[in-house]
Amino acid sequence: MTRIPSRAFGVWTIAATCGLLMTACQTTSTGSGSESGQTQETEGGFRAPVEPLPSSSAASSSESAPMIKLELRPVYFAYDRSELTTEARKSLREDAEQLKGSSGVTTVEGHTDERGTFEYNLALGDRRANSVRQYLMALGVSSSDLRAQSYGEQSPAVRGHDESAWRWNRRVALKH
Repeated sequence: MTRIPSRAFGVWTIAATCGLLMTACQTTSTGSGSESGQTQETEGGFRAPVEPLPSSSAASSSESAPMIKLELRPVYFAYDRSELTTEARKSLREDAEQLKGSSGVTTVEGHTDERGTFEYNLALGDRRANSVRQYLMALGVSSSDLRAQSYGEQSPAVRGHDESAWRWNRRVALKH
């Protein structure tokens, strides 16, 4: 019997173990899991079966419809104001049509620039978020689909300490 040097044995063991792991990590269709045969690429270039969404005869057509990414635009405000401008109302009318045709909750996020106290900016962000929420509800979006949240000055869209940055931070963002 030929004796294998311990260094060569260690390298061979590692190579064999890696080969077994690579084989074990690759997924193959066994007939269970994904009946549709669809796969998605995972880390390492392997393909994994995509599980079908559970189907229910009681599901409504909006639940079975594919998820559509909504293109909701932010609404901007004047300094220290929470009233909607004519431009904001126009933008929100278009967004309301998208929201009425979708399912799920939309977060109406109120933001401010950095001027003012922390507490004041949270309150102003809340007034802005609720101004947008109320207008969307008046346009027919369900109140249960809208959640107002104020971030005050905590989450600026643009960093800076002058009007060129502040004008983009005085906003309400809609997250669906």
